[in-house]
Amino acid sequence: MYEPDELNGATHLWEHILFRKMNRIDQGGFYKRLDRFGLSFSACTYKEFVTIKITGATKHFQEAVRIMALVFEPNKLTLSEIAIEKKRIKAEIREEDEESSLGYFAQRIIWENTSLANTISGKRGVIDRLGVHALENVHSNICSAGNLFLYVTGHFNEKDIALLSRLIGQYKLAENETCQNLAPVPDKFLRRGGQIEVKNSAYHYIRFSFDVEIVRYTYAELDLLYDILFSGDNSKLFMELSENSGYIRF
Repeated sequence: MYEPDELNGATHLWEHILFRKMNRIDQGGFYKRLDRFGLSFSACTYKEFVTIKITGATKHFQEAVRIMALVFEPNKLTLSEIAIEKKRIKAEIREEDEESSLGYFAQRIIWENTSLANTISGKRGVIDRLGVHALENVHSNICSAGNLFLYVTGHFNEKDIALLSRLIGQYKLAENETCQNLAPVPDKFLRRGGQIEVKNSAYHYIRFSFDVEIVRYTYAELDLLYDILFSGDNSKLFMELSENSGYIRF
């Protein structure tokens, strides 16, 4: 959501090289280290944030903290190592072929002229142009004091949290402005006018999208509206398209 077009895909690339960086810091023993302590380390890039998670048994909490602290280390990767992850991402883009999907087709219309119209993986050309300096800036922005928070759950004590605080505190994190996490509002928001778009495809799919100003409603009201329209054989959508008109059959 915060990436300009010329950096679209940079965050996802950073997530990929994170694993390679941590393995290099651990002199190639990162995954063996996780196995030895029964820990699971994962990361995922979403439209508006990156989540990095490590889980395991309580008795290995402090080892998990030491591993998590490696996230904040500078990239320390060569161009050839970064190129391997670029190759992996470009293969994902090619194989998943997201840009031919109905979801991407709708996304470009719904989020027209905003950053959310872009994909998480980015475009191959942008990925090719991303260099060490650009990725260092991405790392600095993601791991900045105003942009991150640590969420700890499970059985831990004050000594565990003190270790976490000390290890993270040893890094000089940038003081970037705190992100408000507010999605950009498309020009046509609440003014779609019954817009219909048709995508050529070998299969027949119909996708409904509508704007909701959610600050005006409770989650319970939104859930109820969704159930009335879409859930079950007695939903408004099912009855109209199947029972009343015979357009579709479930």
